[in-house]
Amino acid sequence: MKRLFFLFVLLSSQVFGQGGLGSVVLPGNVTCENEYINVAPCGGVDTITYKGYTYDLVEIGGQCWFRENLKTTIYSDDSPIDYPGTDEVAWQNNTTGAYAWYDNDSIGYAPDYGALYSWHAVANPLGLCPVGWHIPTDCEWMYVEGTLGMSTADQESTGFRGTDEGGKLKESGTAHWDSSGAGVTNSSGFTGLPGGHRYAIGFFINISRSGGWWSSTESSTSDAWYRIMEDDRISVGRYNYAKTFGFSVRCLKGANISSSKESINFRRINIYPNPVANYVVVEPEHPSTLTLYNAQGQLLLTKDINHTHTLNTSHLSKGIYFLRAKSEKGVYSQKVIKQ
Repeated sequence: MKRLFFLFVLLSSQVFGQGGLGSVVLPGNVTCENEYINVAPCGGVDTITYKGYTYDLVEIGGQCWFRENLKTTIYSDDSPIDYPGTDEVAWQNNTTGAYAWYDNDSIGYAPDYGALYSWHAVANPLGLCPVGWHIPTDCEWMYVEGTLGMSTADQESTGFRGTDEGGKLKESGTAHWDSSGAGVTNSSGFTGLPGGHRYAIGFFINISRSGGWWSSTESSTSDAWYRIMEDDRISVGRYNYAKTFGFSVRCLKGANISSSKESINFRRINIYPNPVANYVVVEPEHPSTLTLYNAQGQLLLTKDINHTHTLNTSHLSKGIYFLRAKSEKGVYSQKVIKQ
């Protein structure tokens, strides 16, 4: 039988060719020309419970988002996230991932605003979001901005850009924001709140005045992209800040099939045949944990393998699936078509 060999190139996203996880491309967007955007709907589900908290969901442009900021203090595998608390030096020096409650006050701020996370927590392979969900990439932020009317040129620019897209994403009224002028409608349902920030050197600032949300995309080895909304603006800011800043996080439905453009690596894993019928053979270079997702981002299978392994696919319906192999060297994903 002829074997198909796939060389996984880790760029700003895995390049799957046409198709993808219910995906689209951003026409004319040079920044995202190789990235496919997860577009997985909520499917009529209004809430999700994760690590002891229940979050409202909202569908924007066909994508299913958390309508609230993340609050988890543990990763998806139940490992604890570092909590430096009042130790500003520990916050500055943390490189594996940390969270904070604004002003170290969980009672006063956590219920409404959630936690503030360093980008190192965003990037931690243990995962902040539920399995089958992920933190949006810079391009996925551009996609939702585009669905709200932002031009392609503005999507790719930095600073505050666009017209009233921020007003469509911010909670209206002054229950949480210091001010809320004309153009703040929350018509998207995103309900952006001003959860403030934790500076890289450890202090807190801007509760009720601004909210920032990480993307999962690096801009350099030291910085990463995020979005910011402010009380006196109805546009959306796109900036790159130090990975040790603390910002809010939202989860987006769909398996995470993206990685950093700055980290260009080459890994080999053999998967055959593809398209598949009754089985698929996986040959990893390193001991790996395999996970299989359907096109809606639902986890179907988890399997630890050390060598060549044959997966039974005879029970799967026809369609598109995503097979991930996670090892100490990284996470590699491949689209698999079941005929």
